[in-house]
Amino acid sequence: MTIDQAIARINQIERDLLDQQEYFELAKFITSETSDRIFVKGQDTSGGDIGTYSTNPLYVNPDVAPRSFARKGKTGETKFKNGKSHKTGYFSGYGQYKQQIGEGNRVNLRLFRNFEVAYNAGGEFSIESGRLVYKHTIRTSSANPVGKIEGIKDKYPNAFGLSQQEKQIVKDNMTEIIKNILLNRK
Repeated sequence: MTIDQAIARINQIERDLLDQQEYFELAKFITSETSDRIFVKGQDTSGGDIGTYSTNPLYVNPDVAPRSFARKGKTGETKFKNGKSHKTGYFSGYGQYKQQIGEGNRVNLRLFRNFEVAYNAGGEFSIESGRLVYKHTIRTSSANPVGKIEGIKDKYPNAFGLSQQEKQIVKDNMTEIIKNILLNRK
């Protein structure tokens, strides 16, 4: 190999390393893996539950709930003393409400699926100052305004990073991508 050929090969390796298609595919895969852990399994980065729900009592209007439930007061009565029917259902906490509508009582961030959809749209690799960086941003929308997203991230900070297993998947895949580029097996 001549010096010119070696320089051309090095330049090609650099272009191939900066070609983001393989990183894009890896980002989609990692987003899928983390989404499954967070939204389906309800696990944080260490494999434990994301969190527990508040035990503060609440009233919920069944007209805006994903599944119906009985309208009732604190003691189970369906009518007030004046004979009017209750318009909401009483629950001893958000966990009881989630269990009542068939969603279990552990945090899974999946009730209306808006947050999950926004999460799944946000994983990407980018080149910054010559370095490959994976970022996961949760896209904002009318269903997921900035305050809601930040509130969930603040409340459950261990949910949104990469677990050790996910980090290993990234490392193994990056190693394979780089080996294939260096060995010209693209």
